[in-house]
Amino acid sequence: MSMQAERGLALLRIISGLWFLKAALNHLTFETKPPWASEFWQQEMGRLMGLYGENHPFPWFKSFMEQYLVPNQATLAGVSSLVELVVAGSLCLGLLTPVGALAGLLYAGVFGLMKAHTGLGPQGLYLMLAGSMLVFALCRAGRHWGMDAGLARMWEDSPLW
Repeated sequence: MSMQAERGLALLRIISGLWFLKAALNHLTFETKPPWASEFWQQEMGRLMGLYGENHPFPWFKSFMEQYLVPNQATLAGVSSLVELVVAGSLCLGLLTPVGALAGLLYAGVFGLMKAHTGLGPQGLYLMLAGSMLVFALCRAGRHWGMDAGLARMWEDSPLW
């Protein structure tokens, strides 16, 4: 890969990390130890679960939402907020980028499926996010402008960077 391509991929990785950081900071409260989803985000997650569950086009996912996500919406709000924070750190720092990108891919997959019928905007956002995460993981995007470069020099054969 050319140096220009590596720089472009690194820049996209950092920008994606900043998007995750913005989402995490909007959803988390640091008044608790450890940080957890704010009360507002927990309530909003409940409202959104009901909205996304209505007329969902995939019966198997609607069933999954009704059985597992809706009853545990506060936990989902907290865990998703922490995942946003972890993915943000991984992508912004280029640290364990394939692991962070795979967590971001899972996040994009779940939220993309939840919003699959809400319009082209959400579909496009989560499709592009999932595609970017997959590329970051496969291309080891943390090796340029990231901490993974040092780790790769120390442990060349590891798939983690």
